[in-house]
Amino acid sequence: MLFLAVIGRFLSVLRHQHAIHIFIVSGWLLVAITFILCGAFVILNNAVSDTCMAMEEWVENPHAETALSNVLPCVDQKTTNQTLSQSKGIINDMVTVVNTFIYTYANTYPSHSDPYYYNQSGPLMPALCYPYDSELRDTQCGDQQVSITNASLVWQNYTCEVSASGMCITPGRVKPEIYTQLVAAVNESYALQHYTPPLLSLQDCNFVRDEQSPRVIAPHWTTT
Repeated sequence: MLFLAVIGRFLSVLRHQHAIHIFIVSGWLLVAITFILCGAFVILNNAVSDTCMAMEEWVENPHAETALSNVLPCVDQKTTNQTLSQSKGIINDMVTVVNTFIYTYANTYPSHSDPYYYNQSGPLMPALCYPYDSELRDTQCGDQQVSITNASLVWQNYTCEVSASGMCITPGRVKPEIYTQLVAAVNESYALQHYTPPLLSLQDCNFVRDEQSPRVIAPHWTTT
């Protein structure tokens, strides 16, 4: 502003009226912008301070009725555990369906009159590994099993080529269309197994508490 005043005084002596008007308008615009920025800073500072205080209160008392708990769509731990258990049960059920087909049709030698006969032959196709036991705890796959992660790659070696009539003309245990259906079931199981826990962490707001807890206990934390 002082610089503009000096330049304006110098231009007034030289009688540059248009330049003086431009500097006057520019000066008022700078004043208006300064007031707007100051107001925006005050609003932003108060909003950040209130958010930090609400976050600290919610982290220290996650089950209490706080200002932040009314905004975050959090679900209690019991509901989250039930959802996770149900997703594990669904994964095991899908594995059961896939293995039932493998043991009943793919790895057998049905008669020509059987509706599931398509000239399957060759080495037996490995079954899918159950990722969880009856208690829904993590398990390890056996030597003759394939995991959900690599099942699609392994089963591709057991796919035969088919003729126009839909019969296998090369050694294999599954036709390409059956292989596609099996892989689709495996992909759904993979999605439930790997994406349900992160989604549940969003649902029960643990990610917010994990991110904010170190900041709350920091010795340099101050609020206004």
